[in-house]
Amino acid sequence: MQDVLTGEILDYFGGRQDLKNRIIRHVDDHTFIEDPLRVLRASQFAARFNFTVDSKTIELSKQLDLTKLPHERIYTELDKALLKSNRPSVFFNTLRDMDQLTYWFPEVQSLIGCPQNPVYHPEGDVYTHTMNVIDNASIVKQKASDSRAFMLAALCHDFGKPATTEFNEKKQTYTSYGHDQAGVEPAQHFIKRVYNHNQLNTYVKTMTFCHMMPHLLNADQSSQTAFMKMANFSNLTQ
Repeated sequence: MQDVLTGEILDYFGGRQDLKNRIIRHVDDHTFIEDPLRVLRASQFAARFNFTVDSKTIELSKQLDLTKLPHERIYTELDKALLKSNRPSVFFNTLRDMDQLTYWFPEVQSLIGCPQNPVYHPEGDVYTHTMNVIDNASIVKQKASDSRAFMLAALCHDFGKPATTEFNEKKQTYTSYGHDQAGVEPAQHFIKRVYNHNQLNTYVKTMTFCHMMPHLLNADQSSQTAFMKMANFSNLTQ
């Protein structure tokens, strides 16, 4: 607050210092828990403004029940993280720290600890890979005809890996054959739960199903005709 007569700033909660240090901190334990949406708001603020959430706020956020929130409130905050942030991974990493991926984002949570072939994925597990993908997708999202659909496809593209990943004794490494096709169903479940939007569902389903095809066609030195067929996404997913 500011005294309108003297100009004195009244900062009872150390807000100016927190802004300087880029920290998000709740000011009252009792009022904070009145709205569980604050868990998501804190996470998307952290992603959009390059802040970190105070450890006590994170601990308090673990106690909140998000299951009663309507899906409209969830996707509003998710959209802000995906479309207004340069590093949307911060949104999911913060929710992970808060133990709040379970109900609304179980497909994302299932990526944690899912191993990959280190030759192709030195970054680590599928969760880390997906966070890298959405951060890189964010750099070019404005070039997409539908930025939201594009970012959601980047998020969902490897949802099939937890169900298909296994250790290949012959190759002595992890493989996930068919994860593109296996990812269609969990991607659909995710979009229906959070957005319940048919057009988004179709786009994300299609991109999940097809995301390995450019690489495979290129590796096989396929003809231009094959690439043109790949571009006809609607036929590929029927």
